[in-house]
Amino acid sequence: MASTTSTTSTTLRNPWLLIARLAWLVVAVFVIGTLIIGLPGVYQKYAGDSSALSQILQQHGLPANWRAIYSLGWQFVAILSFGIVALIIAWRRSRDWMGLLVSAACLGFGVGISSTYVWGASAFQDVLPAALVPFVTRIALALGLTLGAVCLYLLPDGKFVPRWSRWLALVWSIWMAGGVFIPALAITNYSLLTSLGIQLVVYGMGLAMQIYRYRHVSTPSQRQQMKWIVWGIAATLVGFMISGFVRLWTFSTPLQSELASLLINEPFIHGPRALVAISIGVAILRYRLWDIDFIINRSVVYGAMTALLAAFLGISLLVITQLFQNFANGPIVAVAISAVTFGVVFQPARQYLRRFVDRRFYNIQIDYQRPVDRRLAPPSAEGATRIIKQTHFGEYSNLEIIGRGGMAEVYKADHPMLQRPVAIKLLSAALAAEPEFRKRFLREAEMVSRLEHPNIVRVFDYGEEGGTCYIVMEYLDGQDLGQYLRQIGRLSLAQALPILEDIAAALDYAHGIGLVHRDIKPSNVMLDDAAGAGSSFRAVLMDFGIARMVEGQTVLTATGGIVGTFDYIAPEQIQAATSVDGRADIYALGVMAYQMLTGELPFKQKNPGSLLMAHLSQPPPDAHKLAPELPVKASSVLEQAMAKKPEGRFAKAGEFVARLLEL
Repeated sequence: MASTTSTTSTTLRNPWLLIARLAWLVVAVFVIGTLIIGLPGVYQKYAGDSSALSQILQQHGLPANWRAIYSLGWQFVAILSFGIVALIIAWRRSRDWMGLLVSAACLGFGVGISSTYVWGASAFQDVLPAALVPFVTRIALALGLTLGAVCLYLLPDGKFVPRWSRWLALVWSIWMAGGVFIPALAITNYSLLTSLGIQLVVYGMGLAMQIYRYRHVSTPSQRQQMKWIVWGIAATLVGFMISGFVRLWTFSTPLQSELASLLINEPFIHGPRALVAISIGVAILRYRLWDIDFIINRSVVYGAMTALLAAFLGISLLVITQLFQNFANGPIVAVAISAVTFGVVFQPARQYLRRFVDRRFYNIQIDYQRPVDRRLAPPSAEGATRIIKQTHFGEYSNLEIIGRGGMAEVYKADHPMLQRPVAIKLLSAALAAEPEFRKRFLREAEMVSRLEHPNIVRVFDYGEEGGTCYIVMEYLDGQDLGQYLRQIGRLSLAQALPILEDIAAALDYAHGIGLVHRDIKPSNVMLDDAAGAGSSFRAVLMDFGIARMVEGQTVLTATGGIVGTFDYIAPEQIQAATSVDGRADIYALGVMAYQMLTGELPFKQKNPGSLLMAHLSQPPPDAHKLAPELPVKASSVLEQAMAKKPEGRFAKAGEFVARLLEL
């Protein structure tokens, strides 16, 4: 899956791809195998403990196996967290060496360390030959610590930053590998304080390298992706420190030390380790680490639905078969009823689960599968023909259709008193059929008719005629900006600035009186060429207030539909913010300016869900790279206009354009 913000290093090709996958498979089989082999032994070790600590626990009314359940429970929190993340990464990035390395590190650090270092050799003594026990435990420990440390220095793009940090990673790797064959070098041979200090130094330096990379090297996309992982690593180090210091300086007797190990070590070591896995999962799912983006959402939805529906179908077959077992052809009837039930339940259940995942995890509050309510469908061709044949609408004559959209049709007509052509927008009959919409329409149309600005289309009249709501506007001789861009391609900064100045002036005027457009896009900008010059346009903003009317309609809000264009929609509109101000228009203006200057939209995902996710979390690609003639600083100006949070954007549209003028 291509992406302009990819943090992935290099896609592998055969034979290196085959070698990398085999290496990952060896690590996975070894780590998971040691986990399965050692689990019964460690459970028996914990459950059969007859030490003074176990007797104290039993005196407090706890069962004999409480220690086993408590210890293994905390350990499996980390094991399962890392295991799930490792499988997701390996599944989605199996052609990328950095993805495979991180997946293997998750298995080694999250699973291998728990199943060997924490459990100790005694967990394997009754299962493996005595000669293999130290070999297995040391190999697993070396894999976990080495892969974890090296991966920490390489995240997220497979490069050492700063470059000299490679020597730290190399020394650590040699040390851990040497410990496998030279027991004197193994970290397990040192005292608790020394072992803790070594790990704090190694992982602390890795964390410092990540902070340096974050502050001085990373792109905005990489910062979004990596910030949670950095916090997860920091939490793990804090957990190690708390656990070690408590055991070293708080407890003085062996029994108290053992009690501390049980009650404090488990949550403070394995809990923070699980946070690392969870933070990687958040970076993957929400911030598209290694381009693993919306496909996870869809996979979760369809995978969960398949499992749930299969279980539902199986249970319904059993229940219905029992009900019909005394009837002739009972099994056939049971299958038929189950199939019908499956067909009826599947679609609404799938939609419900998809919406639940989108809203609770991704904070997408609009229904992107149905961006426009069906009742807002374009008027039929028959209806248009009927109006054209009449050639009159009320007191307006010589109707000539000039545009058709999802909400309305636009006609050129003669005004009886002004003696000039006007544009009449006839809104959809489906909209007019809604009493709430008609009330809002009259109120909003009155407000829009009061707008007097040279860059906002002038409204002469509005009302309702024969059940059809209409607006009479000035007729503009020209084409919309969308058509112009399709003909010309991208514009130079000098060509784009006059158009952007006009639109910014219109927006600042409207925002000043409390009106938000909510649907800024090229097709809503007319380039008036009344003078016939062909090179100098008056940019005029259209449909002011119409999108606001439809979006605020109660019926549409209840069904989740929305009128707007996802290519330009602001994040707060996606999240259905209760209060949307003029900064939503500034975001859309930034997207439109980016398109004008680069010839491309900043976010071009075909899947509407992926597109909304990009607006919510993905920085736009560097505009200067797409259009090298642009000043370098233009990218940061455009990025500020498209900031994800409204408070990060320019306060006024005019400020945005003024910054572009300064370049």
